[in-house]
Amino acid sequence: MRESFRLSLAFVFGNIAHVIIATTDVIMAGWISTEALAASTLAQGLYYLLFLLFSGLLVSTIPFITDALGSKGKEEQYISVSTSCVQLIVAAFLICLSILYFTKEILVFFGQDILLSLEAQRYMSSLMWSIGPAILFVHLRNVLSIMGSARYAVIAIIIASIFNFVAHLILIFGFLWIPPLGLFGAGIATTLTNVLLCMLLITFGLMNPQFRERRHCIKLMVVRWRLMLPILKNGIPVSLTQANDTLFFFILTIVVGKFGVVALAAHGIAMQVLQVVFTIPNGISQASTTRISLCSPLGLYSRRTSDAGWSALWLSWIVLTVTSSILIIFSNDIVQLFVARDDGVNDELIMLSSLFVSILGIFHFFDGSQMVLLGIFRGLKKTVIPMLLSIICFWLVGLPLALLLAFYTDLGAAGIWCGLALGLLALFSLLLFRWIRYEPSAQVAT
Repeated sequence: MRESFRLSLAFVFGNIAHVIIATTDVIMAGWISTEALAASTLAQGLYYLLFLLFSGLLVSTIPFITDALGSKGKEEQYISVSTSCVQLIVAAFLICLSILYFTKEILVFFGQDILLSLEAQRYMSSLMWSIGPAILFVHLRNVLSIMGSARYAVIAIIIASIFNFVAHLILIFGFLWIPPLGLFGAGIATTLTNVLLCMLLITFGLMNPQFRERRHCIKLMVVRWRLMLPILKNGIPVSLTQANDTLFFFILTIVVGKFGVVALAAHGIAMQVLQVVFTIPNGISQASTTRISLCSPLGLYSRRTSDAGWSALWLSWIVLTVTSSILIIFSNDIVQLFVARDDGVNDELIMLSSLFVSILGIFHFFDGSQMVLLGIFRGLKKTVIPMLLSIICFWLVGLPLALLLAFYTDLGAAGIWCGLALGLLALFSLLLFRWIRYEPSAQVAT
């Protein structure tokens, strides 16, 4: 468990970068107005749907990078992996820009208020340029963590977080000769922060001999299909699994929008709290992928595989018990970090947000656990069945129950979160059953 904890810390701090940026956006959008908070919730829902779709491809390359760096005589394979990763990042950036350009049209198509959609489009017009650097940061963080230089990512995040906060204050509310730009300024600040993160990681990475020696290992004009195809074969199910989760949350956001601006703003606060606490199980999940891929380079079980998998699970269960308890007990205090109690004006928003965060505290245990189990299966390069289970549990269990509880009971928007909780419980149960069913083969493996 000690090794899982050490490696998990590196990935947790790496994940915190994007969460700090997004959380700053949400907090300061709440300072502007409830309408601005609702618009940013819609825009970020679409943004993170695409971000997780394509960053999943980069996460799936961890076993390939580990394999290339872990064996002698595989320099050519590392060149191929690095080239393929950069090609994927460039392609992802262009695809994302072409979709995010039509944010207003997409939101209106899903029945959202035209004024909120226009405000979301204004925000997205500056935010969308940050998605390329954000995806590149995921790759750089993965490479440096595998090379044993995760501390550089931590230093970069600390520097970028300070810059991000100051940039948001100045560009949203204005300072000296800079006029207040509102949500548009928030998008600019996010883009500048992500660019700074990448520049810092590249600069710090050059201090690592492995990174420095391989800095020229990119040949963009040559597509190495012999390695690209296995990466896509392993990565597409991972991407679809992550996108499936995020698409599900995005659809739920659209549905919550039917209950009004206050419900949508409360949903946005709860979703941001979810992103913050999710960094921990997500980091443990990525660490388990790395450890499992090292223990099972060919995707085969061994006793070491079993130990690595169970240590990751037990570590996650300890942490998730603590974080879930905090969310339930301190839900009201957490919400007031985002929204001030302004002479009773925001009482309804605070009350509804607190309810959502309390429900989040209940299902966070199952959500984090299923993420760690997905990381274990990624390390074994067994990603298709988990993807199918994820699709079934979200769309055939979670969504119908969410709609039923929201529109056919007195729960209202809270029913959406209750349905989500039941879908995640089903997914966790099925993934755990699959791990327990196949894990005993480790007892007879060498």
